[in-house]
Amino acid sequence: MKIFKVAKIIDSTTLYITGGQADGIKEGDKFTIRSKEGIEIKDPDSGKVLETVPGATKATVYAANVFERVTMVKPQSTSPKLTFPISQTNILDVNPLQITGTSPIYSSSIDIGDTVLKN
Repeated sequence: MKIFKVAKIIDSTTLYITGGQADGIKEGDKFTIRSKEGIEIKDPDSGKVLETVPGATKATVYAANVFERVTMVKPQSTSPKLTFPISQTNILDVNPLQITGTSPIYSSSIDIGDTVLKN
């Protein structure tokens, strides 16, 4: 499974991720954004790290505009049959210090570098 990353935060409804047409991404593809830090699972007796699993899920987004090496993602489906207006439930909780488009709306959560997994 290819792992992508959040590359740019435009505003609280638009992000760019690494990966695009060259990686087989198509408009409407679904992705899960997870924290960059994994969660260490330790043996309770020895304290030895058994495995590091993916971090907490932060959001689900959909490919809205796919370019050769990057993809614009949004929190709602971009399929003409499934689109609906942006509402409070469609706003991503992004880090306002990393927004490079319009002014921030909400406080931090999604950061540049977070892991993005294709569903």
